[in-house]
Amino acid sequence: MEQHHEARSVADIFDGHSLSGRPLIYPDSDSDSIEEDDDSSNGLDIGIASSNLTLSADNQLTYTPHYYGIQSMATLRVLNATIEALEYQACASDAKLLMFAAAAHSDGYRSNLVPAPSIFMGDAFYDIEGLRCIISTWPNCHHLLKILNCNERFSHLPDAGIAYIHLLHWILVWQAYPKLRRVDGGQLRWLCKKMNLKRPLHNPGYILQVTYKDEPRCLFKSASPHAYFGCPVHFLYRLLIMRDTPRPMHLYELPEMATAQCSDTKCNGWMHSRFGRASRCLVVCQLLDHYEIRLQDDGQPEYVVHDPSCVRVCYLLFYSGVKKCIGMPPDFASRLDCNNSNTDNTANTDVTDNKAKTMSIGNGRRIFRIARWLKKRALKLIQCQSSA
Repeated sequence: MEQHHEARSVADIFDGHSLSGRPLIYPDSDSDSIEEDDDSSNGLDIGIASSNLTLSADNQLTYTPHYYGIQSMATLRVLNATIEALEYQACASDAKLLMFAAAAHSDGYRSNLVPAPSIFMGDAFYDIEGLRCIISTWPNCHHLLKILNCNERFSHLPDAGIAYIHLLHWILVWQAYPKLRRVDGGQLRWLCKKMNLKRPLHNPGYILQVTYKDEPRCLFKSASPHAYFGCPVHFLYRLLIMRDTPRPMHLYELPEMATAQCSDTKCNGWMHSRFGRASRCLVVCQLLDHYEIRLQDDGQPEYVVHDPSCVRVCYLLFYSGVKKCIGMPPDFASRLDCNNSNTDNTANTDVTDNKAKTMSIGNGRRIFRIARWLKKRALKLIQCQSSA
């Protein structure tokens, strides 16, 4: 009977109740167990992290294959759904993992990592170190898909293998909205024209379209203005999921002014993202209601929004923060001056020769046109005389 009860509780956990905001049940555990209320089966909650949780290094969550039931069918369903998301939504999955990792590794993760996965939360502690440890083992999405697709799936995962899979499923599958879809970079000019925005001077590396479940289709055609929001990557997770930011939003019509908001970039915590280790993001937003307009010194408007729910995120323009510098030899400038001084005389003679060649070519073309006109004129005279 005890084995039957344990198997049933494991199946219930992976059928969806482990994704609720309430603490998990720890059956037959020597550690301090956290009991669940009897009314926990009413609805599902994504488990929003409270901002006043205190960390406790002595009470870290432990994940064992025996507890989670490696061979259970529910675990395989979670794994297959995660594989499908990585395979058919590669770019969107990469972006979701990047935003989650950046929020988890930020200094203000208590306010940025909202919502947080419930398996890393307790009543009085928040296992941020365990969460960061799993994130540090993420390879790139292509390699991650190979690991999950191999025959010996669980042997290639870290010690907390089921927590590893569960976290990926929670980020990529459980949080289905907003949906992210990659847009071809050649459409940027058309999009900016459609939204009456100035095109950025530098083309972004990736463009992602953001679609919410409850948004009307005709919203894009409305007269509400669009603007750029320079958003650090560690703010994106909360902005997209909760449609909220920890501070007021300042949006601009010029992309260069918005880029200044996220000029200081830090490593996002995930070293293998296709977007780069220190990426930046320009968020194209539509201002729906309750925004304040301020004029800058140069006359450009600045939109201040205190309620981010009145802003609809439309597109994400990702820029890589890692720039390659081209190194010049130390004597490059002196050699350039020497070459310029030696070639001054030859340059003057080359200019005169080019002018003479151009004049001769122009004269030849002029003579050819005159000869062709005379030939046509002579043919017309011959035809007139023959007809007469």
